[in-house]
Amino acid sequence: MQYRIKTLKRLILILTTLLYAGCTATPARSPEVTYAAIYLVQENGQLSQEDLKAHPEVMVTNSFDEFKELAKNKTALWIDINSAGLVDKDWLNQEPQRFSPIVLIGFGDALCAFRDTLGGFGVIEGPYADCSSPPPGFSVWMLQERTGSGVSAFMRGYEQVPTVKDILEKTDPLIGK
Repeated sequence: MQYRIKTLKRLILILTTLLYAGCTATPARSPEVTYAAIYLVQENGQLSQEDLKAHPEVMVTNSFDEFKELAKNKTALWIDINSAGLVDKDWLNQEPQRFSPIVLIGFGDALCAFRDTLGGFGVIEGPYADCSSPPPGFSVWMLQERTGSGVSAFMRGYEQVPTVKDILEKTDPLIGK
């Protein structure tokens, strides 16, 4: 009888521990996890929810503070046109994000996307462009390694319906994936 009571007490302790562990909240995002891209978006963005759900390698956030925290790892930074106003343009121009691929989703004209909408990073120049209604799509920008005379950059607009797959095909090679 005493053996059964000890066994029962042990089982209760184990079950209580398991119940506690199962009910304890675990963080949804681990800082050690790296993503192919971090996507800053408000409400309904340019990319569909179904498309995003099919790509867990893309972390979606509506908080610029979380976006900044997640950007500490080498990753592509995707900004939906509806969230461009949340972005601190000075922060984008600081390292390490300064040398990360940056995508503005919703503008297929790279000059309008990066010089006029996101502030030019202090280096983008070009002729006048009417940016009042740029073509839909997405644009990719990345400062590349410093050279003896300065910095080289990759900048291109894609006038097409943006999809996660298409954008990853452009940004993954830029971050070495």
